[in-house]
Amino acid sequence: MLAALASCNKQPAVQVTTEKALLDVCITAGNHTKATTVSEGDEAAVSRIEILVFNESGGLDAYKSSDGSGHKVTGISSATGNKTIVAVVNAPDGSGVASVTDLATLRALTSRFKAANAPDHFVMYGEKPFTLTASGTNQVSVEVDRLAARIRIDKVTRAMRTETGGLVSLPAEKFEIVRFFLTNVADDVNYGAKSSANANAYWLTDESALPAAAVDIDKNALVYSTAVTTGGANQLAQSSSYNNIHRLYAYPNSSSTQKTKLIVEIKINDQYYTFPIAFDSLQSNCSYEIRNLTITRLGNTSDGDDVIDTDESTEPIVTTEFDCEIEVLPWTLVLMGDEGNITI
Repeated sequence: MLAALASCNKQPAVQVTTEKALLDVCITAGNHTKATTVSEGDEAAVSRIEILVFNESGGLDAYKSSDGSGHKVTGISSATGNKTIVAVVNAPDGSGVASVTDLATLRALTSRFKAANAPDHFVMYGEKPFTLTASGTNQVSVEVDRLAARIRIDKVTRAMRTETGGLVSLPAEKFEIVRFFLTNVADDVNYGAKSSANANAYWLTDESALPAAAVDIDKNALVYSTAVTTGGANQLAQSSSYNNIHRLYAYPNSSSTQKTKLIVEIKINDQYYTFPIAFDSLQSNCSYEIRNLTITRLGNTSDGDDVIDTDESTEPIVTTEFDCEIEVLPWTLVLMGDEGNITI
């Protein structure tokens, strides 16, 4: 993903050296050696870029921002020497990026998931050490990653079994895929800790309130998706599949007590059931993908409304979860279950 900048350029009053360097910055998705899964839709869209140049002491030497048009950040002026070049992409107005004066403060800035991201607008961040010289124009390439993780489910298959308490054969209209949503979604992350454990202070669909109080299900498009019903696509006969891809997003979460969950809701014989899948850890710019979810039994009973009541369970019913080889551009791929297949 390439982006370009050319607008406001601010300089601190004191420079480390009197020599000046000119640099052009190219924003890329990186030179990755692992297998990856591609960006889809507008996941790689760029609408704003901010470039910050920090000296060896961590102080700000230069700042430049742009609306992202073109493919390079050109004409940035900075003092020469060893620098850390930082690119922040798609941060909203008021994020605080433009007002920082040192690298430590930037890394500690909090990005709020729901306020800063959208299906066509994901916050990205990257750093690169670089030595600027006064000879010619320095060409710098900075790799950026999305702060968010992606959860993708490709297919749901009906394979109910009598030995697991399911129903062998029901009319197609009695087995309906209803919706997909996430719970325990971290709503905050620090730019500098985008892929590490984070002590989150804010949550979407926060299950920690259970069982003392009911929890409202967040219906923001990033964390909630209804099933495709056209032509009865969501109504499954025995051994048939729902073949519509759903993509949901969340900020990193390494909490062992409040794991992010994908909830698949299915209506079976006029009763709603949830099939929760927990993620032991979510990391930035990783896509956690389920190629096929096979339903063999009844799940947790649900009211099918927009609230998780105190008597409803979202306890995971997946017996085993495997993380396969991680890959990193434009999304790092993490296949869930057995090469992306999960049976419940």
